[in-house]
Amino acid sequence: MSGLRKKISAVGLAKRSIAWKTVPSMERRDASINQQPRRALILGFGYVGSRVGQMLAERGVEVWAVSRTKPAAMAESEGHGIHWYGADLTEPGTLAGLSGNFDDVLFSASSSRGTMEDYEDIYCRGLQYTMDWLIQTKLPKRFVYLSSTGVYGQDDGNWVDETMPTEPDSQTGRILVRAEKLVCERYETSGFPGMILRLSGIYGPGRGYALKRILNGDAVIELPGDRWVNMIHRDDAAMAVISALESGVPGETYNVTDNEPVQQRAFYEWLAKSSGMPVPPCVENDPSKPGKRRVTSKRISNSKISKLSQFNLKYPAYRDGYAQLLLPWT
Repeated sequence: MSGLRKKISAVGLAKRSIAWKTVPSMERRDASINQQPRRALILGFGYVGSRVGQMLAERGVEVWAVSRTKPAAMAESEGHGIHWYGADLTEPGTLAGLSGNFDDVLFSASSSRGTMEDYEDIYCRGLQYTMDWLIQTKLPKRFVYLSSTGVYGQDDGNWVDETMPTEPDSQTGRILVRAEKLVCERYETSGFPGMILRLSGIYGPGRGYALKRILNGDAVIELPGDRWVNMIHRDDAAMAVISALESGVPGETYNVTDNEPVQQRAFYEWLAKSSGMPVPPCVENDPSKPGKRRVTSKRISNSKISKLSQFNLKYPAYRDGYAQLLLPWT
């Protein structure tokens, strides 16, 4: 009998050993079941922000969109993993009623009121209030601030990358530079996980200003027509944001543009030929004309962001993107 008891005891120990070995895997399964979905906050649900929200929602991310008034884009987005929260980012405490537990945050808000004071309100004060709120609640894993290649004032036609000085002549460009510095300062002083994406001229569905001018007969080529133009399709801009949220490095700045800058004359000639419209007339450039916005001429490099995972241009050049916009006219 003593031998039998020993066998039974040995079997019991083996079962307990097996049970202890299986507990961790069971706990991991329970943890995965109870794990909260990834959450993203998009401040400014406009042309680019709404597309980012749609793409994140398609990836199973719970998206919260913030804007002063309910945007038109919410009509087709709400109920598909995207929720709206009304707030005025230029007012301190405006986000207090929103749960601050977000993995990803995109600041893509823009000013719709037009004055320089309004511009500064949203891009500087609104940005600062937002970062304050995130620091006081819970820091996200990554924060992306959408800026513009308009911060570069270069006009010599040379290539420009993220190491170049940002000394724009325009007042709006200088406000954007100040906003960028706010993000950098927060990263340096408190480890705020901010990144800056500088977008070149955005076009895409419902937005192709150059094509509209060609079709309306309003376009002109400013002599000598050799000014460099840089562009990015809306969908590629949104993909750049997602790539930055996935693998971007906090504290870094990335240019977002396609692979092929083009000179104004060549661009307008291609648009005219592709749409069956006449080539726009050439006019003398008069920078002294009242209300004339000073334009720059530079070629923006996208080499840095191209190294991020997931960033593959769907529209590598203006011809690829505008070919889609031209379909109704061809």
